[in-house]
Amino acid sequence: MNVYTFDDEFSHESVTSLIYRIEDSREKSLFKEVEGSKEIDVLRNRIVLYFSTNGGVVSSAHVLSSYFKELILNEHLIVDIVVTEWCHSAGLFFLMDLYNFRKTLEHKDYLGFQFFEHAEACLHEVATQINTRIPDSDLSKRIERIKTRKPRIAKFFKPHLTAKEMSDFNKAQDVILSCDRLAKIFDAKVIKTF
Repeated sequence: MNVYTFDDEFSHESVTSLIYRIEDSREKSLFKEVEGSKEIDVLRNRIVLYFSTNGGVVSSAHVLSSYFKELILNEHLIVDIVVTEWCHSAGLFFLMDLYNFRKTLEHKDYLGFQFFEHAEACLHEVATQINTRIPDSDLSKRIERIKTRKPRIAKFFKPHLTAKEMSDFNKAQDVILSCDRLAKIFDAKVIKTF
């Protein structure tokens, strides 16, 4: 088992750094195993990520979730995501992406979620920066693409929100989700810390 921490905003730099750390230690964890009379290379097959973020760049969150999906699909690694404190904004989209992926897996136990009992999340509408120097026709296409994110997020979380929380989300206000609610949403375990 290889254990990592991510306690940062999602950015190109922070995600790239984590991926390099994982790849570097995976290369070091390659070991020789004798199978019959043959020596084979074996990689440790479990990654545990202790994870906390106040959000960041959504595309960077998707880069990290895509990386984990590839490890699970192509290398049959088991990945456990453990939220230690807070999981805001892009962090929730990271979890949502992996959870939706988990539903497609034949072996659901290849991807697990856990929350420390005091963890919480902040859900709100996606905010993004747009380069207004691009031609107007391209700009309006990008804006329309970005607008498709909100209905997908709303569809995922709506069954777990009260009417007031859904109204707050639609008004671009923050919705705070407790550990117990997160555990229900993501079919996760709660870890008692004291």
